[in-house]
Amino acid sequence: MVDKIKVAVVDDSLFIRTILSDMLSTDPELEIVGTAKDGVEAVELVGRKKIDVVTMDVVMPRSDGLQALEKIMKLKDNNPAVLMLSAADRSSADTVMKSLELGAFDFVMKPASTSSTNILRLKWEIISKIKAAHRAGGRRALETEEDILKMPAMKDLPKPTTKSSGRIIAIGSSTGGPVALRYILQSMPAHLPAPIVIAQHMPKAFTESFSERLGKKCKIKVMESKEGEVLRDGCAYIAPGDSHMRIVYEDGKLKATIEEGDRIRGGRPSVDILLSSVAESSGENAIGVILTGMGGDGARGIKSIKDCGGHTIAQDESTSLVWSMPRAAIRLGVVDQVLPLDQIPRALLSDIGVRA
Repeated sequence: MVDKIKVAVVDDSLFIRTILSDMLSTDPELEIVGTAKDGVEAVELVGRKKIDVVTMDVVMPRSDGLQALEKIMKLKDNNPAVLMLSAADRSSADTVMKSLELGAFDFVMKPASTSSTNILRLKWEIISKIKAAHRAGGRRALETEEDILKMPAMKDLPKPTTKSSGRIIAIGSSTGGPVALRYILQSMPAHLPAPIVIAQHMPKAFTESFSERLGKKCKIKVMESKEGEVLRDGCAYIAPGDSHMRIVYEDGKLKATIEEGDRIRGGRPSVDILLSSVAESSGENAIGVILTGMGGDGARGIKSIKDCGGHTIAQDESTSLVWSMPRAAIRLGVVDQVLPLDQIPRALLSDIGVRA
């Protein structure tokens, strides 16, 4: 008999604790081994029980989810994966972004309503991510700040004489993506002679916070993309949460278009849509990258880039928090390079003709 995944539910609301416990108990692979109503109880619970995954509410009295996460990350005997549960507002978004930097596995949005559709979506997402967290075996996206500080040193490029490479870098990511993207973007030198466009699976209200946090840490400019925005070298554009982004070539310039559209295999923004549009608009000048993430989004898009003569890269299994997205692209036989995360920045610079 296979051991069940031992889960602890942490939330200050008795109603939410009950709903989540009942929901997770319907899956035969999961076992609820305890609940807690705040961060203090959560740390105590993890300290005395064998727990594989903790679902952690962000906002709680006495000790919130972020404070509890920091203490759990420091425990030596039991170090479970932590899945943050958050409301869809700006303050919660800032806290969740910080939690990912501190070592949280991923996050799940609490539904805006208790409609059957929203509850079913929550059930599917939270169970899928609990299982993914368990399969990761305690692996973190990175060892947070310490690893970020070990990034390869990239010399800044001269502003007046740096000529555009004519290339465009398109990146798709999901679970584990925020930390991986931060690693790559912080590695890019100032005055990078190419634009970067990104589709990261993330809800509305979160991409703005994510973009702003990255913008403060990177030498290149990082922003949430807007409708009709002309892409500029040395800038990274992140697709707004819950919207698709396409890149089009108009009047001799690359521009971003933003649309709501249907969810593609349950997701929005779609990596496939972004990468396919980059292939169509830029042809052999396109560079496609698939990073860590759940599911198979991006495989078709990166195939489009390969088919038009562009260069393609996938993150390797050893450094991916979840290897599903890179693996799906690799299985299609359309990936030129499979690289660990710390080698991807230099590969990208080489592709656009910059010596790191």
